[in-house]
Amino acid sequence: MKRVFGTVAVLFAASLFFSCASNKGNDSVEAEEADVYELQVSENKTEKKSSKEKQNKKRKNSFALGDMFSSKYSEFGEGSVYTPKAFGGRKQELVSFVIYPKTESAGFGSSYMASYYYLTMDDQNRKILTSSMNRYLNDFEEKKLDRSNKKSYKVYGKVKAIVRWGTFKANNPYYSQDAVLTLGYKFEDNSPYFSIQMEQVPDDGTAAVAKDVHDVVFSMRLNYFLTKNQCRGFIDNLTDEKVYDAYNAYEIDTYGATEVEDVYFEEESDEVEDVE
Repeated sequence: MKRVFGTVAVLFAASLFFSCASNKGNDSVEAEEADVYELQVSENKTEKKSSKEKQNKKRKNSFALGDMFSSKYSEFGEGSVYTPKAFGGRKQELVSFVIYPKTESAGFGSSYMASYYYLTMDDQNRKILTSSMNRYLNDFEEKKLDRSNKKSYKVYGKVKAIVRWGTFKANNPYYSQDAVLTLGYKFEDNSPYFSIQMEQVPDDGTAAVAKDVHDVVFSMRLNYFLTKNQCRGFIDNLTDEKVYDAYNAYEIDTYGATEVEDVYFEEESDEVEDVE
């Protein structure tokens, strides 16, 4: 049987131990109310239309990919999401929007049960995530969300991500570069939420040296829920402008401001050489 990160008993004890600290952090974020979804009855059925967001010009590479996980995440904004509680229901968690310069990726981090998870994506996958959230907001307003659609959790597709996790926010030793996030929506208590799901993934570090599958550490199965307002927060914070500004701020903080190159011009002589 696969060894999941932490046992159930440890998870329960740890969740109780850290509940006070987690709740304290949530006090600074106003609780998001569930969205009301009243479907208007109409005889005309409208087919769902999908749209793809055109990619903007790729940002020039500013960071080497060597020594991938030696630096910490750099935070540049805050938001919130809902995560499942250990014994049912949902709990709002504070989100930190981050960049991970060593992998040229951006995304978010938040507490999940008794652990802390970071999910970051490259430029292309990040744009697919925010584009999917925009599609969800449009489908919500146009009453295209279907309560009976059992596959609605994956209606907006999938994106690749790098996941890193651990017991504490500053201590996340486990990671996978091959995580896949499934994007869609799900009705909970008659309210639709944008959903981000990730199946369990093995830790690349322990998997590389393990002699047996029991020696491999696995992540939890993740399931995030977002209201319309929380989606807007993600879309606003994960724009190219804010992500690239965060990269530039990181570079200045790490390496200092870019020095202007010195320009050297030789003065031209007014004398004209005689040509024999």
